[in-house]
Amino acid sequence: MATLRVGILRGGPSSEYNVSLSSGARVLKHLSRDKYQPVDVLVTKDGTWHLNGLPVYPEIVAGEVDLFWNALHGEYGEDGTVQRLLASLGKPHTGPEEVSAMATMNKPTAAAMLSRAGIKVPKAIVIVPRASFKEAAREPFARISPPWVVKPTDRGSAVGLTYARSFNELVTAIERASEYSHEIMIEQYIPGKECAVGTIDNFRNQAIY
Repeated sequence: MATLRVGILRGGPSSEYNVSLSSGARVLKHLSRDKYQPVDVLVTKDGTWHLNGLPVYPEIVAGEVDLFWNALHGEYGEDGTVQRLLASLGKPHTGPEEVSAMATMNKPTAAAMLSRAGIKVPKAIVIVPRASFKEAAREPFARISPPWVVKPTDRGSAVGLTYARSFNELVTAIERASEYSHEIMIEQYIPGKECAVGTIDNFRNQAIY
């Protein structure tokens, strides 16, 4: 019986390169060989695609697979960039399409969408530090009660995220987050359990499963 050739994208020009390598390795290990033929597609930190250890154009890889499993993380992999590329190659892929990826990777945009849908989100403020980090911390310190969660607006996997409890910690957290993005999001800390919920389109007779 013919098996689907699944190109597993991992690595990528992202601050989450190593996280992606690990995610892709798990997919390669556990993907059923009875139904699928896994094809390891390594994307190096400079954005070059590799197949069988050799640098190739994405168009070449597309000719060798039936679909892509996107195990890329962070910028490039989750912000709509690779989704746009895969769409241009005419190959189906896991995960959201370009517009959805762009919207959900940007934390303020995602929070605004959730709020409009009636879902409660933490109180937050977005800043762009232009002077000193100490000056940048004054507005969120005055508007949001501690403790705070400080993060870059466009990174995943908790990259650049810091929990701050005092003004000095807030300043340090903003400085750390600014290493990854020019926009920083400071949120009210909400204690509780963190949950992740995966969804599948058009599965088991449901539009969203």
